[in-house]
Amino acid sequence: MDSQHSVQPSPRELERAKLTVRADICRTCPHHSIGAAFDLDTPPACEKKCEVFVQLPELIERAEGVEPMVGSVEQVLDQQIQHICDTTEPPPGETKATRPLVRHREALIKSLKKTIG
Repeated sequence: MDSQHSVQPSPRELERAKLTVRADICRTCPHHSIGAAFDLDTPPACEKKCEVFVQLPELIERAEGVEPMVGSVEQVLDQQIQHICDTTEPPPGETKATRPLVRHREALIKSLKKTIG
């Protein structure tokens, strides 16, 4: 990782991003803990293993490192999501086309753009 992208998001930034993602994505996700009540403030059981949440710190870090004169947050996030999908196996039971990062790509980018500003 280069020095431009070496600062992890603060716990507060990460929690704010998680709340936004829960509101924008989890509510309609087919993998949301089935039968569980939906509460933004309580992480669903599926969150610990969900690749969207597992990758949040890295995605936030990349988005915050974007120089506006060089590129857009949306472009950087899209490229990073593609890189993750190209270099990692999909979660169990998923294919490269159905994995959460692909399925929720647009909503995730919009959520992080709202969170980061």
